[in-house]
Amino acid sequence: MHGCGGAVIVAIGGRPRTGKSELARHLAIVIGGVLLDLAQLRTVMFPTSRTTSHEQAARLYEWLLQAAVWNLHQRPTSPVVLDAHPLTRARDVRALRHLAGGIGHRLHVIECVRTAPVSEDPAQKAHKDAEGPPGDAGSAGSILAPKIVVDTQQPTAECIAEILHALASSPRTERFPHAPHPYASEPPTAHSCH
Repeated sequence: MHGCGGAVIVAIGGRPRTGKSELARHLAIVIGGVLLDLAQLRTVMFPTSRTTSHEQAARLYEWLLQAAVWNLHQRPTSPVVLDAHPLTRARDVRALRHLAGGIGHRLHVIECVRTAPVSEDPAQKAHKDAEGPPGDAGSAGSILAPKIVVDTQQPTAECIAEILHALASSPRTERFPHAPHPYASEPPTAHSCH
């Protein structure tokens, strides 16, 4: 399988409560890409399950990656934004790089971090133990380089602008000519990425 040179995979990673899912949604809109969200896929495929077994989780991730490959072949100039694993395990990043290289597409990894502690939402507090510690800057479990690190404590528009600048500065990256200037009209939200 050999892909066209224009498309990229942008994988959004980071520890829980760093705003990676919101950032992934906004980035996909701005660059005109396809968002593949593991949490949404889980809801669709296993709607009655409160927890996901290791087997189900592995199957979901496999389906997500198959969807990424399919989208890149169907729309070779449209970027794919992945919101899946935190990517704090080196093997996850290596596997994504292997997948992207195997189909002839570039991979860019975005690591979401926060420079300030996250205030807890009462609804999220119940899941705190299951998720692990929040992804404060400098915490253990950093994503394997090369990567683009974004402080999601900043407003969403600044996060997106920072990512677009880093992608455009990368020597092997498409400049997303079809995407308007970040938030040329109105930002999707005026609050920060959390």
